[in-house]
Amino acid sequence: MQKLSGFDLSKFKSYRVKKYTYKVTNYEASPDEVVANVIVYNNKVIGGDISSTTLGGFVHGFVKE
Repeated sequence: MQKLSGFDLSKFKSYRVKKYTYKVTNYEASPDEVVANVIVYNNKVIGGDISSTTLGGFVHGFVKE
């Protein structure tokens, strides 16, 4: 999924990165709670996703396919 979104995390596999999670309040009228997970290395976004917190929910990259 990350590669489809234009992010290649393979070169960061031996590095310590940070993941920030933000609540999304304007996601296409979804009844579920939706969050954005952002993966950061040296103050640069290197990956992430948008996902539902509901069991069986959805997950997709920053660009919805």
